[in-house]
Amino acid sequence: HAQGYSPTYFSKADFKEDLQFLSQKVMHMHPKLLLPGESERWKFMLDSIEKNLTDSISYNDAYIKASNTLATLHDGHSGFSFSYTERAKYNEHGGVTMPFTVRVVKDKLFINQYFGDNRSGKFSGAEILAINSISSGEILRKMRGLSASVSTYGIERYFGPYFWMFWGAQREYRVSF
Repeated sequence: HAQGYSPTYFSKADFKEDLQFLSQKVMHMHPKLLLPGESERWKFMLDSIEKNLTDSISYNDAYIKASNTLATLHDGHSGFSFSYTERAKYNEHGGVTMPFTVRVVKDKLFINQYFGDNRSGKFSGAEILAINSISSGEILRKMRGLSASVSTYGIERYFGPYFWMFWGAQREYRVSF
């Protein structure tokens, strides 16, 4: 884990206020919510999030909850960017990044480029079955659930930060091929 890194948190009241703001904006602007039953479904989802909130929520968890909710609209134009500030804070406190980039092909993950100590090239192109015992299928499912706009390109580009958001700071990455 990154030495000295401590995640930033929203208070329950602050995140609840943000969810209400999000809800009002979406309710007034998104045409899908004009369809029968959709606005009720939307309100139910947000109410469920609010009812299950703890006293505080990390920026990353707040992003995941809000993004997963927006993703239900199936609209590639509705989404959030993850907190670059939080990621920079993690990196500044000794956070490690994945020593590789990925390529996504037909619901499978592959090593695109490897930047670790052993740069023999033997890893490039290898299929990733799991990272830290988390299957590639589970990783892709969670990342795709962030938004309709999280495309293959988005996963490839932000794979490391997305992995960090879902599974937290890692001392090492154990890749199963």
